[in-house]
This record gives sequence, structure tokens and C-alpha cells, in this order.
Amino acid sequence: MPMYFMVFCGVAGNNVVSITESSPMCDHILENLRVFVAEDEMLLAIDLCETLERAGASIIGPARSLAAARSLVQSGEAIDVALIDFNLAGESAQSVVLDLAARGVPVIIATGYNPAEIPAELRGIRFCPKPLCESVIVRTLREAVVANDA
Repeated sequence: MPMYFMVFCGVAGNNVVSITESSPMCDHILENLRVFVAEDEMLLAIDLCETLERAGASIIGPARSLAAARSLVQSGEAIDVALIDFNLAGESAQSVVLDLAARGVPVIIATGYNPAEIPAELRGIRFCPKPLCESVIVRTLREAVVANDA
């Protein structure tokens, strides 16, 4: 009998709850993708980067502060998709999210906040509530890139 778990990934302000079959993470599903990671909690950042690298991604970051995130984004390095903690060391990452979105980079906001607490300007940006599930975040990043390319 397959195992199921609840996944709360959707668009801020328009929660989508889906039930997904649990399965091993797809190897190299993020092959050749440059993923920008902004996460202030060191252990979570390390774990996220390792997970994304196992899925084939090249990591840009991780940025552990708003200043570091801005610097990496402004460096001109090509970014295919971004995973950004909404609260970076006590500062809102909204400006970085909006900058990347304006450039056409798909962004996923990782947050422990309730979707209703996400500012109105960010409605329409994908989000994944914390704690993050490895296979879900990898699939969400891939789906964001595919949707952006469509």
C-alpha cells in the first residue's frame, strides 16, 4: 500500500493542498539548473544545498543574510530558479523576491509564516511552508521552471 503525506505548496494567498504519493527523490531532476538559495539557518541551508545538488542542481549561494542575497542577485550570475527564505536574519527578503520575479526568474518562498501574512505584492509567487520536505521542494523547483518555460 502506498504511503501518502500532506503537501502545502501553492501560490501565496491561494493555498493549494495536495496529497502526493511518497517516492524516492528523482535523481537529476534539476540537472543543469542554477538554483539560487537564500536561507539564514546554517544547518537548513547546508541540508537544502546538498539535497538540490543530489538532484543535479548547481547552487548559487546560499545567501544567509539579506545583504548577501542582494549581492549575489546583483552579481549578474544567471539564475534559473530561486528558493528564498522570506525572513533572512530578521529582515524581509521581499525586495530580492520582487527583483528576481521582475527578471522572469521563478521564485519559491520558503516560510514558516501563514500565507495570509505574505504581503499583497507577493501574491502569485509560489511558496512552500516550512518545514520543507526534500522531494517536494525538488519537484516544486522543477515545476516552477517548467511552468516558466511554457
